[in-house]
Amino acid sequence: MKKYILGLVAFMVAMSANAQCDFSGINVKLNTQMRSYYKFLAEIDSDSCTEFFWMADYTWQGQKYHDTIGYNNSLMEFQLNVKGTSYLYLKVINRCEGCDTLFTFPLVQYTFDNAKWDYKGECKDYVFKAQQVTNQNPKCMQIYWYVYDYQGNDVAYDSGYTFSYTFPWEGQFDVYCQWWNNCVNQDTFWGQTIDVYCDSSTMGLVAITPSARAMARPNPTSCEFYITNTRGVHEYMIVNPAGTIIAVGHTDPFEEVRIETCLWPNGVYYLLVEGLGRELIMIQH
Repeated sequence: MKKYILGLVAFMVAMSANAQCDFSGINVKLNTQMRSYYKFLAEIDSDSCTEFFWMADYTWQGQKYHDTIGYNNSLMEFQLNVKGTSYLYLKVINRCEGCDTLFTFPLVQYTFDNAKWDYKGECKDYVFKAQQVTNQNPKCMQIYWYVYDYQGNDVAYDSGYTFSYTFPWEGQFDVYCQWWNNCVNQDTFWGQTIDVYCDSSTMGLVAITPSARAMARPNPTSCEFYITNTRGVHEYMIVNPAGTIIAVGHTDPFEEVRIETCLWPNGVYYLLVEGLGRELIMIQH
């Protein structure tokens, strides 16, 4: 995965409660920012009079919080898991002179409105198209695509709003799109499982030859199939092409489980059996 480490310009506001203290020698900077991870470095002369601590203001589930997150740590690593603007503070106190100052860092975690994609395909040839994020500068956006097989292995990688791809074989693949804003060093992902098959309208209906351990028969089918050969009681689930669960139950070690499919639309479905794996089912009326 392509990553960029860019510096985020941090706006520091120093406010002194007493003019007799000189805090000009303090240097605080953002060392690293990657997505929601921030690392700050503070260069502060350590002596018996000076102490400092970090604080954070943020909103979580509608509630505002103000937390102290570190004492006398020149290195502060901060993970921000809320969207919107939060604030990180460094307060430095000179107890001998009775004065202090506060450095303020606004931290913005952006939302990616309308970050989604659609696709169309026939047999193994597909075209994927990402939509533009509506609330960010399009000149900052970079789009990346990732394809994985059902075992999680990398199959393909590409970039651009439009991604044309020929899958290497039929079956189930996970496709992810990444919207990367290289101006603020943040991103988001959206993924979907694609069932790739060549049906009778394109390549002719090709029957799926059951293996010795096939659990769904007949396959392909029209109005019914049976869950069999499970050799025990297992929880099963059937998922339609949109990823919606349409049937659940338990297998029987002694009898086949009949599933009616007359009202199911044509397409590829998945039978998932606990402990035994999953099996593609083709419905063709």
